[in-house]
Formats: sequence, structure tokens, C-alpha cells
Amino acid sequence: MSERRLDMRVHEPSHVGRARALAVEAAKRAGLSEDAVGRVALAASELAGNLVKHAADGMLLTRHAPGRLDLVTVDRGPGMRDPKRCLVDGFSTAGSMGTGMGAVRRAADFFDLYSLRGKGTAVLARWLEGDAEPGPAGLVLPAPGESACGDGWRVRDDGRTLTAALVDGSGHGEAAEAAAASALRVVDESPLLPPLDLLELMRERIARTRGAAVALVRIDRGAGLLRFAGMGNIVVRVHEPGAEHSVQLVSSPGIVGHRAQRHRPVETSRQWTTETMVIMNTDGISQRWSLDDWPGVRAADPLLLSALVLWQANRLRDDAGVLVLAGEGGGR
Repeated sequence: MSERRLDMRVHEPSHVGRARALAVEAAKRAGLSEDAVGRVALAASELAGNLVKHAADGMLLTRHAPGRLDLVTVDRGPGMRDPKRCLVDGFSTAGSMGTGMGAVRRAADFFDLYSLRGKGTAVLARWLEGDAEPGPAGLVLPAPGESACGDGWRVRDDGRTLTAALVDGSGHGEAAEAAAASALRVVDESPLLPPLDLLELMRERIARTRGAAVALVRIDRGAGLLRFAGMGNIVVRVHEPGAEHSVQLVSSPGIVGHRAQRHRPVETSRQWTTETMVIMNTDGISQRWSLDDWPGVRAADPLLLSALVLWQANRLRDDAGVLVLAGEGGGR
């Protein structure tokens, strides 16, 4: 999957216009129609305005690819007492006309919202044109003060086999971004190699960089099998239908690309079904989170879940990345 990402913190009135301009830029890059670009502008203004009015700490993020735009806001605000009521025109808690969230839902081709009292709110508005698909649900953010991001992800899917990679270049900044990009090019070029072979090829390709932590998930739909191999401190959790707790897949210690490796990576496998959910995150995300922290969130769109984890559990001192594989075929 090839895409670009634009994002910004939103916490004062002047940010609303900037957020609208950012979203419009993304919509134009995606090649959306003039009508859709107008609806994106409206939705971005409403969503950014809500962050200013209601959230102490919020962010607007966009993801786009040809014919597709995702606009996401996430915050650590007070949350909504009654999310469904907030979608009804005329309802307001800030003295406004109360058409904001309902207007966003009408403007978008797809809309999803999750809010928890005392925890915050996440909103997704999506536009799709032509044969565009929603795509996998990955998000990354650079470390505070950085524009380059050393975390990255890739998903390659031929309909039968899906290969997903989450990579964390050592350190942060441009050197970390270069290491991650080199590793991800291996997935682009050879997506059907077995996970262990992909790791070995990555080791060779990024030997002259800082190196990277890497987690690889392979889903074979025909066999109903999930295969995993990883090296470094990326966390991979598997949530299976009916299971009370997730299962964490264990990576081998070390850094891909370092010449002296004391441990050889190993591959593990387990059953996969269309109801299996896999959540991967880099070490920019705290490990002290659980889906149980957000009741009912498993029913949310995978991208909304990615944003929620990315922002609610962000340690705010390193690059951060989240990749969610859920629903039919690993994405929605």
C-alpha cells in the first residue's frame, strides 16, 4: 500500500483553518472530485472545531491514496455522555447550533465514532471514489519535534496471502526513517517470501544503516494460518474470537541489520480466521493498554482503533506506530 500522511495537533481556534487546509490538500492529492473536496473541508472544520471546544489535547490525522481519504480526530478530552445523541442536529454542549457531528456524518461516505466518558473521543470520516478500497489500518507519528518518522508499515495482499510489516528504525529522525524505508522496500519487492527469509533479506539490505526492529505477519487465507517472525521490541497481540485475553507473539531479541546477532529469529504459527484481530505497535506506544480499557471498541473500524491506541497510549517521546489487521482478510 502506498500512501501519504498529514497530521497536526489542534488546541486553539487558529488551528481550525489550518486543519481545514491540511485536509483539503490531502483530498486533492487523493484526486477526489470537487464536490468531495468541499465535503472534506466542511468535515475538517467541524471536527477541528470540536477539538478546540471540547478537548484538552487532540490531533487531526489524514491518510490518503488515489481515490481514498481518511480523516481522523482523536483526543484525551472528557468524552461524550451519549455519542448517539451528539449525532442529532440541534444537540450541543457548547452553546453552538449543534449540527457539527451530524454534518460530518452526512458529508462523509463512511463515518465511525467511539467515545468513552472521561477517556476521550475518536472520529473517522472516510471518502472513497471509483474502485478505491479502505485499505489496511496503520498509523505512525514522529517523535515530538521531528518531521521524519522512523516507524513505518506495509501491507501487501494478493487476495490469498497477506503480508504485513511494522518497522521501527533505531533512534529517530532522518537516519531512523532511512533504515525503516530500506526494510520496507524488501516487503514491496518480495512480499511472498517466507517471514524468516524476509528478515534475512532485510538484514542484508539495511546492514549499513542504524538497523531496525521488525515484526512480520503472514496470513494464508486458504490454509487458515497466521505465521509470525520478528526481531526487536515491537509488540504483536492476537485477539481471537471468544477469547478473554489476547495472546502476545514473541519476537527474538536484537536489531535487524546488526552484524553480530546472538539470537536467530524463529517463526511461530497459529490458526487464523476472519474474526481474528492482530494489533502491532512499536515501543513509542506504552505497553500498559488493553482493549478492555475501551468497552465495545472491537466493533469499531480498524483505523479508528489504530488512532485510539496511537494517541491514548502514546508515550510522547519517540516515534510511534500502530498497525491493526482485522475483519475479512485482515483489513476492512
